[in-house]
This record gives sequence, C-alpha cells and structure tokens, in this order.
Amino acid sequence: MENIEKRPIAISILGYILIIGGVLFVLKIVIGGSFSFERNLVNLILKSLSIVVGIGYLKMRKWSFYLWIIGFIIGTALLFIWPPSEEVYESYTSIMRIVSLLIVPLIITMITLKYWKIFK
Repeated sequence: MENIEKRPIAISILGYILIIGGVLFVLKIVIGGSFSFERNLVNLILKSLSIVVGIGYLKMRKWSFYLWIIGFIIGTALLFIWPPSEEVYESYTSIMRIVSLLIVPLIITMITLKYWKIFK
C-alpha cells in the first residue's frame, strides 16, 4: 500500500468494501451455501475475484477496474442465462436487489473514473 498518502478516501472505502464483502460472502458459501453446488462454486469464484479487485483498488491499479467489469458482466449474464431455481429467482427479484444491481455499478464506475488519472 505504497500509495496510501495519494489514495483518495473514496477509493480506500471502495477497496475495503469489496474485500470485506467478498470475504463475508465466501465465508457464507463455505459455512453452508444456500444455492446449488454449481451456483455456489460460481459465486465463490466471483466473490474471490471481488477480494482481488479490492486489493487492486487499494494499490490503485487500473487492472482492478477492468477485472471488476469482467466479473460484473459475467455475474450479471449468469443471472439471465443460467436457469434459476425458485430460491434464486426469489433472491434476485426483490426491489432492493434490482436497485443495487443498477446503482452499485454506477457508483463504482463514477468513483473510479473520477480518480482514473491517479490509477497506475
């Protein structure tokens, strides 16, 4: 974390949220995921990716944003192309989930682009 004096607080918060969220979700899956084995495996991979992205954000690396975009696209695409079970359907069709699927990526992108010039 050699860039800590140059790293904006918004990027630090975003990096830590990605890491903590990824760790908590991975723990949830390992302790006892509530979806099928295959979906838990995909979620484990995507949330592990979130941890890597968070570390990249803390180090102010451009690749972390690109990796986040790839993970977001894959995760979102899988929601639509993977035939959901009833449990998955209920989990992903709540108003809060839909709003977060729209707003969170927008916030991450806006924060990242605001500070893009200082990413390496």
